[in-house]
This record gives sequence, structure tokens and C-alpha cells, in this order.
Amino acid sequence: MRGEYRHAIDAKNRIFLPAKLREALGENLVVSRGTDRCVNVYSEEKWAQFEEKISTLPSFKARKVKVWMNAFAFDVSVDVQGRIAIPTQLRDYANLEKAIVSIGVDDHMEIYSEEYYDATIGSMDPLEVESILIEMGM
Repeated sequence: MRGEYRHAIDAKNRIFLPAKLREALGENLVVSRGTDRCVNVYSEEKWAQFEEKISTLPSFKARKVKVWMNAFAFDVSVDVQGRIAIPTQLRDYANLEKAIVSIGVDDHMEIYSEEYYDATIGSMDPLEVESILIEMGM
């Protein structure tokens, strides 16, 4: 899953899921807070795999991650027009007000406020990314 999509939250706090991302995610999803002031969107299957991976951590670490992620995790369904509602807690956490950016990141989708995305994620230093790729031998 990949790509960057710019759109807006509607008056009922719903966002449109781009068709390519919707196809990859399915109809029943889990939304939760991400570590980078964003909302993560997972298919139910990927969320279950994510929780399973967390369970392999030492118990004190697993508990911290589980509490942090699950306290703001919500089950949502895609409506007939391809939208999902973003719960208030997540909108507040990621400061999602109007303009947003959705990106596909491997096995999930991340939703950012456009302002935050453009100031941080969208303005990453290409040389920093290049040095990471070189470090990886690519």
C-alpha cells in the first residue's frame, strides 16, 4: 500500500478512503493513534497481526504499547460512499480539522493534518533519506 492523497474531513467528521487504499484495507477497519501525531488505519487482519507481534515483547513493554495503542483504538466500517468516521479522540490527537493527507505505508494507512504533514513528514530531507538507504546498502 502506498501513495499520498490530499482531501478533507466533512461536516460529519468522515474522511474518504482513496479507492486503492480501500481495496487493500477492506470494509472493516481499526483506527488508532500513531506515534507521529497521526491516525493509523488497519484492516482487522493486520490489526490482529500487530497485536500478536506486540504480545511477543517482554510483558512490561507489551503492556505499555497495548495500553497506548488500544486506549484510542476504534472499530469502524467503510460506508457505501467509501468514507469512515474518525472518532473525536483521534481527531483531537492528530489535530485533524479540515485539510488532511492520507498515505499508504506498507500494511496500513496514516492520516495527518495537512499542516503537520507538510511541516514534518512532507518536508523530510532527501539527503537524510539517502544516507539511510546507503547505510542499508541500497
